[in-house]
Amino acid sequence: MPSWNVNVAGVWKTLVSPAVNVAGTWHNILQGWVNVSGTWQLFFAAFTPPVVHTYNTAGGFTEVIPFGASNVVIEAWGAAGGGCQGVGTGCAQDNGASGGSGGYGRSTYSVGGQGGQTIVGTIGTGGANGGTTADSGTRSSVSSGTFAITTISAPGGGGAANPTGGGAGGSGTGGNQANAAGNAGQNSHGTGVGGAGVVGVHGTGAGGGNAGFGATHPGISGGPGLVIFYYT
Repeated sequence: MPSWNVNVAGVWKTLVSPAVNVAGTWHNILQGWVNVSGTWQLFFAAFTPPVVHTYNTAGGFTEVIPFGASNVVIEAWGAAGGGCQGVGTGCAQDNGASGGSGGYGRSTYSVGGQGGQTIVGTIGTGGANGGTTADSGTRSSVSSGTFAITTISAPGGGGAANPTGGGAGGSGTGGNQANAAGNAGQNSHGTGVGGAGVVGVHGTGAGGGNAGFGATHPGISGGPGLVIFYYT
């Protein structure tokens, strides 16, 4: 499919973001048709790789594949678990248990000629911090919209519990390139640092919530999930 060019003072230039003004508001044009010598031809906004779409706000989303893209790498991380308050008072103060990080999955797909097709997903919510117990993070996922893929499932990391121990890391399934479990948080009387977020190709997931130090200091909530689409 040809890109859309325009002649400016005798020089042909590619439009990167063609737009049209509708009632005073400019709208980007993703694709359209133009009649060239009696033949209708499809045009789309010029694609300049890489194009990266990032989702890190808890809740659902719909991804639209850009016109002109050839391939996409999809990475998904589950949300992290929260950390507990610290333990002990006075000279006996110490760190509480910390949260685990979410699971991870990565897939790659050919998307040539699939511009405008959709992929849907959900970003997990980070686990709330707690006193003697903290909440787990929730699952992030990426699945078929109008474009078919194998669902990537990235469960959230576990919330910590004093004195039982740090939260477990979430698992990861469905990626056709890689799947990995998140990292567990520290037990009580450890460092108080949450499980490290899994390092992906184009991003890193949220780490588990750190624990508080001393019984009067609360832990930290876990970060939300993350999904990245990397188009070339």
